[in-house]
This record gives sequence, C-alpha cells and structure tokens, in this order.
Amino acid sequence: MNGNECKSYDGPPHETDPDDVLAEFAIDCSTIRTTYPGLCALDFENIISMTVKYFIGWNFKDCKNDPGFGIFGDVDAWAYCIEEQGT
Repeated sequence: MNGNECKSYDGPPHETDPDDVLAEFAIDCSTIRTTYPGLCALDFENIISMTVKYFIGWNFKDCKNDPGFGIFGDVDAWAYCIEEQGT
C-alpha cells in the first residue's frame, strides 16, 4: 500500500453496498493482512484495550477499577494475551 492509496481510503463499505463492493473490500483486507501481518495483532490489541477500559471499567493510568464504571462491577484484576500466527 502506498501513500496515495491511504489518502484515497474512504473507510469500509456499508452493508447496503452491492455484493461486488463488499467482496472487493474483503479481498483488499486479505491482501493488506498478508502484506503487513502485524496490523492484525495491533488492531486486535486496540480493540481489547477499549474493551478493558469501557466494558470492564479499568483505569490504565491508576491501575485500578473505576468504581461504578464497567458492566461487571468492581474488578480486582484482568489479563489477556495477544498471539499472531503466520503462514
């Protein structure tokens, strides 16, 4: 992917787009994942971080649960692992 491709990116297609647009997007994503395999792990790590912050209610700065924030009540600790496999 070169700089011009990034500048022209309009975001993912909408669910109402024609099937050929959705299929082309899936192929583009596959090409990007195989060209830059670390992006998948980075994207997953960002999603997990948002989940920990907003759903679990963990305050990364203070390393403790934000009282009354999160869907599981008070949390003492949490852990997760990110693994990437290549072919």
